[in-house]
Amino acid sequence: MKEKVNRIYKIQLQTSVGPRYGFLTCQVRNDRISGELDILKHVEPFFGKIDADGNCEFSGQIITLMWTIDYVATGVVTADHINLTLLSEQGKFYITGEMSDIQEETIEL
Repeated sequence: MKEKVNRIYKIQLQTSVGPRYGFLTCQVRNDRISGELDILKHVEPFFGKIDADGNCEFSGQIITLMWTIDYVATGVVTADHINLTLLSEQGKFYITGEMSDIQEETIEL
């Protein structure tokens, strides 16, 4: 049986003008991670890979008032927290966060 885990995190994106708050929703299935980054009044998808310890790498976009920022995120996603470094042509950004009050959901397929 394959297992799919859904999680929602409350996050902070560290920027040069201070932290920005939002949500990261992710689905983990086997060694794949995907989801949506809800930040700066935009919701954008991301896709990548994750190992059994939560080490991950995925790519997506952040849309601001002035730019569309393509990024590659690396870091750790666990059941209770998230810690990511986003690399882009515009620089390096950091996302930290904790599981939201909405409970994670595990589904056997």
